[in-house]
Amino acid sequence: MQTCLEIVHAANFQRICNEEAEAGEEIAPAISEYGAEALLRFSIAAAKLLHESADGSITWMNNYGWFFKGPADL
Repeated sequence: MQTCLEIVHAANFQRICNEEAEAGEEIAPAISEYGAEALLRFSIAAAKLLHESADGSITWMNNYGWFFKGPADL
């Protein structure tokens, strides 16, 4: 997620810099706007999955304890 967001940020920052650059001094961003949007959506989906997984783990630990060693502890 972090790498995706860093790439999106760098590409967007380069686009902003290009707006202020002299003609012919522009530098192409690493990815297109479409690619940046895809990476951003990927990061959002990954964050959602991570959140759901963490929430499930915390719920399980609250129900069965933090020091569960195996089926015998149920």
